[in-house]
Amino acid sequence: MSTEQGLRDRARRAYEWGRLRAALGTALWVAPMAVVSTLVCGRPEVTAPVAIALSALVTYLLWRGGDLGRGVRPGLLAGLAPLLLPLGTRASGHVCLGGICVLLPTVCVVGGLLSGLLVALAIFRGLPLRLRVMLPAFAVAGLAGSLGCLLMGLAGVTGMAAGMALGAAPLVWVPRPQAR
Repeated sequence: MSTEQGLRDRARRAYEWGRLRAALGTALWVAPMAVVSTLVCGRPEVTAPVAIALSALVTYLLWRGGDLGRGVRPGLLAGLAPLLLPLGTRASGHVCLGGICVLLPTVCVVGGLLSGLLVALAIFRGLPLRLRVMLPAFAVAGLAGSLGCLLMGLAGVTGMAAGMALGAAPLVWVPRPQAR
């Protein structure tokens, strides 16, 4: 191998390691989300796999970069609504009658609506409306929100996902103005 090729290889490795370190730094934001979810939900056996999946997804998408990476930050921010609303509702000590908590599923749907709307707005306003940006943003928001909606199990996560789809639908299907 030539000296020039060796230099190129070392430069490429340094570049990739730098991208990976930066991605891992952003993925660290999942840790406080997981801690709060574990403390409020008391279900570490469910929280841990979701948090690990979210951290791995965030790391991979940011490391890959481009359109894939552009969806991460809007997704993390949008995922805070379905994460924090159910956790806040649970921590507030809302009333459950006969073991049925009507407010939590509703809060998961509302959090999903807000999340879907926030992702769609971020993509509609500042990012090109492409599937390669939307899908990662919704995947990240969905996993982040799941950390809160797992309080209601599969029903909470399903309600959140339905809310996300409804919240995003109006902006995703609205025609964007064309540049002249």
